[in-house]
Amino acid sequence: MKSVDSLSHIYLQTVGRNSNLLVNVPPNKEGLISDIDVARLRAWRQHLDQIFAQNIFKDQNIVASSVRYNSPDYAANKCLDENRKTFWAAERDTTTAELTINLKTSVQINIVWLEEAIQYGQRIQSFRLLYENGSNWIQCFKGTTIGRSRIATFASVQTSRFKIVIDGSLAAPTLRIVKGYYSPLL
Repeated sequence: MKSVDSLSHIYLQTVGRNSNLLVNVPPNKEGLISDIDVARLRAWRQHLDQIFAQNIFKDQNIVASSVRYNSPDYAANKCLDENRKTFWAAERDTTTAELTINLKTSVQINIVWLEEAIQYGQRIQSFRLLYENGSNWIQCFKGTTIGRSRIATFASVQTSRFKIVIDGSLAAPTLRIVKGYYSPLL
């Protein structure tokens, strides 16, 4: 079986890019997963738990450039509440939008986890992640689709404001999950 670091890299390249994860752990001659493989899988789970231990964006202030019907049901804070049944949605006929997260303190960040409200289809075609440095917004990641899940990793930055810019969407964009993390393990 691959190393914990290799498995984590595979996770970020599959689940983190809107895909399925296939680990391919074969059973032994007795039809069981070997003790060595079980131990490696447990170590990998602990590694992922360490990486995703503290969601920096939880309970922070977020402002959206557009909210469907200006309704609290689709407000920007719905994508930070970690509730998979709620989501932010931009106004109908909107194909671009911005969400700005105002953090209570300056933090290090190098991972952003995004998920669309996929039950309404995969809409977002292109997006950017920016952080505020002084009075300047600096791009730290540029991506295409988000879909079911997108885990963006980038060089660690220090900031108290973070922005998600949706540059193109097939229909009004939605996000049900937005999480931020810092991990020295990447």
